[in-house]
Amino acid sequence: MWPLDGRRGDVIRIGAYALELWRGSSSGLNLIAREALPQRGSLYDVQAIVEPLRALARHAVRSRASLVLESAFAPTLLADTGGVLWNPQQVEALLRHRFGLAYGGPDASVAAWKIRTDYRFGERHALGFAMPAAAEAALLESARSANLTFTAWVPALAWGLGRFSPWRKWPRRTGWWVWSEQDRRLLAGVAGGRVEALNPAVPVQTTMAELERTIVTEGLRSGIEALQSPIGAAHWSTGEGLAGDSGRLQRFFMESVEAQTGHSASNEMRALKAAAG
Repeated sequence: MWPLDGRRGDVIRIGAYALELWRGSSSGLNLIAREALPQRGSLYDVQAIVEPLRALARHAVRSRASLVLESAFAPTLLADTGGVLWNPQQVEALLRHRFGLAYGGPDASVAAWKIRTDYRFGERHALGFAMPAAAEAALLESARSANLTFTAWVPALAWGLGRFSPWRKWPRRTGWWVWSEQDRRLLAGVAGGRVEALNPAVPVQTTMAELERTIVTEGLRSGIEALQSPIGAAHWSTGEGLAGDSGRLQRFFMESVEAQTGHSASNEMRALKAAAG
């Protein structure tokens, strides 16, 4: 199984359009370096990440970093178990079957993929994360050639949920969680502190008003209250924020408070210059 979650030290974000190295401070993370991919990356074209990862490795402290893998390379899905599965092997078999239906094919077998699950006995739904064999091989190749040690490999959605745990302050631990990635947003319905609904491909251009309509649709499908429940939206930086606002929306940022303040000051200065003509 892949290494478990790490929350300290350098973090390498692996997304569909770029790889980024972030470093922790007392108030969040700071972007240290960014390497764009030559073309949009995916689990079907993993070699595109090899050279950018080698380049980022030169900036890592003590050549160590945690990997946060967005769903372009480590897909995520929610499977309905019917509440009757009783051991991890059964849950993994169900998730592997679902991943095969969604991502498999004649040239893309999921048999060698590693599957990570978030499931408790008796629950109706199992949250699954996959590590495609080709993606794992590309990461290991890059690490060896760059003398880089991965202290953790973590699916991005799981990492964000664990970092912020927004439901701790939600009534009945129920609400909607929006996780921003480079090429999409993931929308998770949380009930009792557990993910019970998932839309893994909300368009990144979605506005707050459009997102609320999507939440209503997902609420009807899942039975999770959609009209009054709180909404938490997580972003790496202020530039990725949802357009628009809502009285029940709380925003979370990976980016440090100092960096956010700097962005705000820069934006204000640009606005003043534009007004001055």
